[in-house]
Amino acid sequence: MDKGTHILADFYGVRETIDGEDLKILFQEAAEVCGETVITTCVHTFSPNGVSGVGILAGSHISVYTFPEHQFAAVDVYMCGDACPGDALEVIRQAYNPETVISHEKKRGVLE
Repeated sequence: MDKGTHILADFYGVRETIDGEDLKILFQEAAEVCGETVITTCVHTFSPNGVSGVGILAGSHISVYTFPEHQFAAVDVYMCGDACPGDALEVIRQAYNPETVISHEKKRGVLE
């Protein structure tokens, strides 16, 4: 029983900053490339900097937590069925343009 794929990615040396409204658009673009639908988003902008948010998809999610003072972003992409979270991760990677990406992929709902 395969219930989806979950990718956790750490972006180091992040060169781009994205505001809250652009993060919502990024969630939409990342979902669309995988044939997913965004149900809702929740984004918070921190003072003096940093944006974190989650996009709830039909049966899955995407989240991004940024730490501009450390040029770091933590990204979490989980998608069910035949959707490819790696494609969504690539859209997000292109937007943030990190120097280094370290990611881990896990199949969910699989008894090991």
